[in-house]
Amino acid sequence: MIASSCVFILSKKFGKPLVTKLFKKSKLDEFAFLKDAKKLEPIVLILFLIPGTPKDMLTYVVGTSPMKITQFLVISTFARIPSVISSTFVGATMEQGKWKTAVLIFVLTTISGIFGIKYRERMMGFCKRIDRKIKGTGHE
Repeated sequence: MIASSCVFILSKKFGKPLVTKLFKKSKLDEFAFLKDAKKLEPIVLILFLIPGTPKDMLTYVVGTSPMKITQFLVISTFARIPSVISSTFVGATMEQGKWKTAVLIFVLTTISGIFGIKYRERMMGFCKRIDRKIKGTGHE
């Protein structure tokens, strides 16, 4: 949370010039739809929930959006809960010697991550379509 806050604040202060020095334009273009979204919060929540979404880059990009830091911290912290819970369960079950359960949770988390990476483009497209519909320009 502290690191995300620092990144967000730096990105908010230095804006697009900082972000364009850190990331390729082609990667930044994937997130261009976040700049003017009227419903930025639900779209950012969905993106943070998707396994495999580059969260660090997303933090920089959202820092250049109209979103306030308090909104961002609540959303990003809430969206990270499933990952924290699964990690906690794996650790706890391993400590208790319940290796089969730990492996099962790890495998399910891994499959979820692979699914998120494999279908990230589709999920990003879904968020872009939501953004267009909110703005009244989408026809899907």
